[in-house]
Formats: sequence, C-alpha cells, structure tokens
Amino acid sequence: MKALNYENGAPSFVAEFAQHQSNVFWSPRAEQALRYYRNLIRMFPDSPQAYGALAFCYYHYGDDRKAVRYYKRAIELGPHLFGFYYNLGYVYVKLNMYDEAIAILKQAVEKSPNSTLEYPYVVIPDETGKGGGADRQQTMFNLRKIYEKCYKLMIFSLWSKKDYAGMLAIAKARLANGSLDQGDYLYYAGAASFYLKQYNAAYHFLRQADKL
Repeated sequence: MKALNYENGAPSFVAEFAQHQSNVFWSPRAEQALRYYRNLIRMFPDSPQAYGALAFCYYHYGDDRKAVRYYKRAIELGPHLFGFYYNLGYVYVKLNMYDEAIAILKQAVEKSPNSTLEYPYVVIPDETGKGGGADRQQTMFNLRKIYEKCYKLMIFSLWSKKDYAGMLAIAKARLANGSLDQGDYLYYAGAASFYLKQYNAAYHFLRQADKL
C-alpha cells in the first residue's frame, strides 16, 4: 500500500498524457506509472481497468508485446468494455498481425461504446480528448468516432491482405448503415471495386466520393 501511496500521482500522469500525448512517455514519471499499475494488478488482480492502464503504459513505452498481453487480460476481465478491443486491434495492426486485428475488431463493433464511459481515459486513451473529466456528450461523440475507426482499421487490414472482396463488403455495409463518413467509405468501395476489376462500380463509387 505504501508503494501505491508514494506513486499515487501515476494515474494523473497517465490521464494527462492520454489527453495530450505530445509528451514523450519515457521519463521518471512513466517508470513510476509502470510500477504503480504493476503493483495495482498485484493488489487487485481482477481489475480490467488496471490491466488496461498497464497495457496503455507499455504501448506508449514501446513494448507492444506486453501491451498485447495486458490488453488481452483486460478483455478477459472486462469483456463488455469496447475500448480494450479497439486498443488491442490497433496494436495488432501496428504489429502487422492483420488476421488477429480483424478478429478482435469484429468483436469490438459488437460491443456498446457506452460502457467505456466508466473509465474513458484509460480504455480509449487516444481519442477521448479530456479523459475522465471530459464532457459526457463530447466523450460519447468521440467514442462513436472510435467505433467507426474499428471498421476503418478492419478495411486497412483487409487491404494489407489484398482481401478486396472483404474490404468492399465492409465499405458497402457502412454506406448502407448511414455512416457519417460516407466519403471515406465511397473511396474504399471504389478502390476495392477497381482491384476486383469491377470498373463500372469503381467509377460510380469514386464519382460519388468526389461529390462530397
């Protein structure tokens, strides 16, 4: 408990970094944050937020493999928390592990982003803007943007695998769903159609994208 008391500035440092991220994560305070969350999971081994925070720290510390390990554990303990799925998918894409990314991101979009509001700055560190103290409406808006990014990461992964049919299917589904990012999905659909040699469809999608 003394270790946690001594390093109880770690959560505020992580929250501050999550808000701005212009700072380099390598610092004595970053080391302190890693120690804090390692100690925290020893004391509270069933806390998905603690594992997610440690994964966040390791990711920004440059240890992607440990980030994967702890995000996976966070998901096991908090399977309802959408953000951990997104973050793990993001790390998988960075590692060029596209099959794994697609699989976990498919699970992400089946979850409600709403549950993430209970601990937003750790669950979704890159996008929530002002972390746990953010305006709820703005935070929800940002979470919906990240929900959309799950589909875009899936499309990127499929593109990297040259799975243009899968890419086209997701783009068309998002268009039919009325996604606010219509222009992006029209472009993705056009590019996929082109590589599938569906040139008339490619022309149609790209022309529509150009009008937006």
